[in-house]
Amino acid sequence: MCLHSLLADSEVFVQIQPGGPGDFEPGATVIGVSGEPVAAVGDEARWFGGEDSEAGGDVGALSVRQNTSIGAIYFRIFVGRPDLDSGAQLEIAKTLALAALPRFPGDAGYVNNILLKEEAGEWTRGEGLVATLGLFAGEVEATEVLLNPELVDFDGTGVILMAREYLEDGPDDEAKTEIERLLERLILSRERLEAMAGIGPPTTARGLQPIFLGKALGAGDCEDNHGAPAPCVLEVTIGELDEMFGEGKYSIWVEEGQSQFGWTDNHLLWAKEAMTESAIAYEAEGDMLNVDMWFSAFKGPHTTASPLFEGGDCFIALHGPMQNEEESVFKQNIAAAMAHCALPVLAPPGEEEGDDCEIDICLSSEFFWPVLF
Repeated sequence: MCLHSLLADSEVFVQIQPGGPGDFEPGATVIGVSGEPVAAVGDEARWFGGEDSEAGGDVGALSVRQNTSIGAIYFRIFVGRPDLDSGAQLEIAKTLALAALPRFPGDAGYVNNILLKEEAGEWTRGEGLVATLGLFAGEVEATEVLLNPELVDFDGTGVILMAREYLEDGPDDEAKTEIERLLERLILSRERLEAMAGIGPPTTARGLQPIFLGKALGAGDCEDNHGAPAPCVLEVTIGELDEMFGEGKYSIWVEEGQSQFGWTDNHLLWAKEAMTESAIAYEAEGDMLNVDMWFSAFKGPHTTASPLFEGGDCFIALHGPMQNEEESVFKQNIAAAMAHCALPVLAPPGEEEGDDCEIDICLSSEFFWPVLF
């Protein structure tokens, strides 16, 4: 069961769980009370609350149905606020639902773009993955890939997961070769980051290109791409997280001279604050993956925060479009990305993100950012 408590106090909380079509059948009950229709939330919503509930009015539940291009999504938002009446609890639940709904996959995300063009016969799954990853890597123009250039959801995680699944059982060997090459350009291991920062042994592994230079990374990255043998990457640690969860479990990596690529001290401050608050919240549910966050300088129209799993660690890339976001949205995107790194903790036993994503698990990461920020 996917859930998250806003506060540790068992009487005051917010929980978000998968729902189901049964909530919308005649006579359906949740927490022992029948539901009432709620307008203007999703395609259909019902509120289960009031003094007649099993919780005696202390807890209410909003059940929401949202149609998307890949099927209906159902979820519930439980609000435990004994200090508020049912109407005020409903307003909290509606606010969270309306904040989260735009993040759900309709016809406005990278995965959906791949599936829709595949269904229309414009490309195969392998060709769609190659084109989309090429867009992420700055090799392909958005007009060549996207049905709708103005995507609602700029998170590229689903595409990465789909690509890795395709490498296991995809039928097109040529596409798999290209997918492998592109993933190598889009993933930075901690070993590579440490090598570039001069704090670890040299590595010859290939990883994420410095996209602002358009060159593939390899041995001697700093000398080849920056004209000097000195370290070209700085590691920013967070003392509070080091003390709580172990040194180096959470790190932010920036290019030296990053200001010329549009990043500011405020962006770094916001990233540290969002990483700290998210890590503390998610670690309360269990042990998180190690997280490395990278400030990219790619300006193209692709994901803003994309976790990429590699050997048990979680790599988050913050890309150029995030530079134009206000503080709250910037932090929300980081919280959503951090939730992907928490899914091995938060997902039900035996379930994890995968090809096309199990809807309740894949989307669970999007549930948390409106709660945190």
